[in-house]
Amino acid sequence: MMRFLSMMDDIHDVEPIPVAQRNGSLTIATKRGSIILNSKLRLNHVLYVPGLNCSLISIAQLIDENYCDVTFTKKLCVIQDLTTRSPIGVGEPRRGVYYLKKSLPAKIQANKVESYDIGILD
Repeated sequence: MMRFLSMMDDIHDVEPIPVAQRNGSLTIATKRGSIILNSKLRLNHVLYVPGLNCSLISIAQLIDENYCDVTFTKKLCVIQDLTTRSPIGVGEPRRGVYYLKKSLPAKIQANKVESYDIGILD
């Protein structure tokens, strides 16, 4: 959900969609479009919701449309390309949400932990 229509392209009108805000009030989304988060990340079918305090993205949609992996830690959120494992986005926590940085830092260190399901044979 985008706060600013000027950040979107390929904009289309949609049937009015009520959107509940955190404070309990309702606003109506009447448009949808695409946004470019950075040179490697794009989202389609994003609703324009006037009156939001910030723009919100769906992590499931981000992963699905950009074939990436997202890792959250206490101090940062790293978005990585699934093929190269290189960072394509970084966010930092502020006031309870992660804000996507406009540019990637020169160096990012995130430890990856893998887990495996272990089957027991009879």
